[in-house]
Amino acid sequence: MNRNRVLSVSLLIAFLGVLAATSCRSKPCPEAELTKIGGIAVYDVAAWGPLGEVYYIAHSDNSFRLWRLDPEAGAVRELWSGLDGPLAVSTDGRLAVVEHFETVVVIDSLGNELWRKDFGHMIYGVAFSGRRNGIFVSCEGDSNVFPLLFVPLDDSSRMDTLAKGVGRFSVAAHDSMFLFSEFREDAPGSYYLLFHLLYPDLGKDTIVLRWELTGSFDLNPVNPDWLALGGTDSIVLHNLRSGSEVVLHPHPYDRSHVEFDEWSPDGRDLLMTIGRVRDNWITDVELWVAHDVLEEQ
Repeated sequence: MNRNRVLSVSLLIAFLGVLAATSCRSKPCPEAELTKIGGIAVYDVAAWGPLGEVYYIAHSDNSFRLWRLDPEAGAVRELWSGLDGPLAVSTDGRLAVVEHFETVVVIDSLGNELWRKDFGHMIYGVAFSGRRNGIFVSCEGDSNVFPLLFVPLDDSSRMDTLAKGVGRFSVAAHDSMFLFSEFREDAPGSYYLLFHLLYPDLGKDTIVLRWELTGSFDLNPVNPDWLALGGTDSIVLHNLRSGSEVVLHPHPYDRSHVEFDEWSPDGRDLLMTIGRVRDNWITDVELWVAHDVLEEQ
């Protein structure tokens, strides 16, 4: 075999090795281990920080307050009060919170205010951009158009509209795509959600899933094929590529209700609020983590 042929075969083997590595997919682990990290409270939303800390909004002393939790040490610190949700955390530890339903405030991890803007409409979702110094906001908008907006933090007067008809949303790494929900009604009293995948750089908007009303959803930040859906007595992991589903039953009690779920930054764990169900009432809501929900195949 001549040198050129040997080189060609070697390059082919190397290419196939790289292809196999980059094609590795994650699979759900339905027997995920559960750990309780927060006691009983009236939780609103919760989110991971970049260093494994957890931020959550809970009701205390007649207002919703923002807290920082160190799951390892169990230490809790109050950062802000008078909030109405939602909540977002950037990769560098900044937080975006909502006051009076219409104003976004950006603070640092110590609770110092860095930026604020009044949008003048009810806010449904907020997220930091992964590649630009700005935030994404979904709100009611004029004439109920429900826009998804991008606002640079260094130019509050600028608002770019990326899509319309957007309710809550989740964004993949580097802003490559957005998953958002659209509220629909089949018949009076019969409601459902349509999930769209939006690719802003391509101008492409595709309906990918119809779902009955859910309390929460989040797109995996590392493997965006996987969508976590909560709001019942289980979590459904839906694969947007294949349409396959795996149902997780994180039940620390005989009857439990999963109210909120968010993927960890490494895309492996899920942060949840889980409540006991007694006589069809949800009580004793706590913060839990399901570990290694996704594992490499």
